[in-house]
Amino acid sequence: MFVASIVYLAFAWDSALPPPPASGLAAQATALAPQLAGLALVFGLALTHHRTALLLAPGLAVFVLWTDPGLLRRPRQALLLLGLVLLPLL
Repeated sequence: MFVASIVYLAFAWDSALPPPPASGLAAQATALAPQLAGLALVFGLALTHHRTALLLAPGLAVFVLWTDPGLLRRPRQALLLLGLVLLPLL
């Protein structure tokens, strides 16, 4: 159930993003999308019950960074996502 939720939230976040501008430059997102925050939280919850969910991490990281490459240039949002992943593990 966790894997299905993770995949659903990943695709929901991808479809909620605005299309890239015609200039080819990535648009700057100012607020953290609720789908992406939910994705991080559900992934953290999945890690608390199923260690094999860790096998999803590389593919999920590639998907998130491929979809929003500017995320690494926004350290506040990246740290917030990392905190949401680690929150259920406390």
